[in-house]
Amino acid sequence: MKISIKPVSLRTEAARYDVALRAISAIASMNLKNRDQLKSGLAIFERHRPHLKFQTSKLITLATDDPIFSAAVRRATPDKQAAHALMEELRADPKSVRRLGGVQVLATRLGQTLAADVQSLQLVRERFLEAAGQDRGFRLPPAVIDC
Repeated sequence: MKISIKPVSLRTEAARYDVALRAISAIASMNLKNRDQLKSGLAIFERHRPHLKFQTSKLITLATDDPIFSAAVRRATPDKQAAHALMEELRADPKSVRRLGGVQVLATRLGQTLAADVQSLQLVRERFLEAAGQDRGFRLPPAVIDC
């Protein structure tokens, strides 16, 4: 997957991801008792599903907004030459980012964010499966089942 590196596009993509996740998460509280309501919920899911691919942009935005991690990067790169050296080091060994301060706390917070997002999507998936199970003739699209 190609990741854009412009801060404005990352923030825009992260915002799209957040809007999509909120809209899809709201389906969990919808009444999906009849076929029309189920179709309405599926329409919301299908409309916002493409924006879930921007999850990486959200994580990058969260990392760059983290004050402890940002301060550690600034301390490690006081000048252009040091910044170039850090980039080369990270290019050669991406795990070397762990030596920067605040990475463990950031990693924990990013993991918690991902876990909460996945839990929200799984809850919606379960609601769809439950509603579709009650309506024997209704088939869910593969995108919902694989969610």
